[in-house]
Amino acid sequence: MRLFYAVPVANQLESVYQEFLEFFQKLKKLGSVLKPVERENLHATILFLGDKVGLQQSVSSLEGLNVTSFKACFTSMSWFPSKDYIRVLWLGLQPRQAFQEMHEKLCNALGLKPEKRFEPHVTIARVKHLPLKAKTFLKQNKALIDSKVLNTCFNVQELVLYNSTLTSKGPLYKVVAKKSFLKANSQD
Repeated sequence: MRLFYAVPVANQLESVYQEFLEFFQKLKKLGSVLKPVERENLHATILFLGDKVGLQQSVSSLEGLNVTSFKACFTSMSWFPSKDYIRVLWLGLQPRQAFQEMHEKLCNALGLKPEKRFEPHVTIARVKHLPLKAKTFLKQNKALIDSKVLNTCFNVQELVLYNSTLTSKGPLYKVVAKKSFLKANSQD
């Protein structure tokens, strides 16, 4: 099993997803080879387990997680691993601390070491090849994507444990378990 914990965000990005695809088409016309993440698969990974932890322990840790719902907002588009070697296009998330705490609580419950440089984000495309003219276009026009998502906010109300199966057509995600968060006292 390839397990991971994530916050689903497909519904929150539904209205701008077509614009992502149009932007990616422009990159493809410049010689890029990339694969957009299917809208229904958009999520913010909190912790990828792979096969490091068994199913029962993963479900138990999720059930024992004590988190209050919170308001999150998308920030700007960016990329991994660096501006010169782009393999993933992603949208940042705030508040960073709330996502970081969730990550750390899960790691502690599972006896795993938290990532030193955890970056809350939603992967929107995986890149195989990005020629120089496409990189230039991307960097000069990322504001197009930023303007669509910047400060788009939503309530984080649940965490999902998924099992990922890799196929030739892309990953298939199956919900294994869900944890609804406690309602926050303040109203936003």
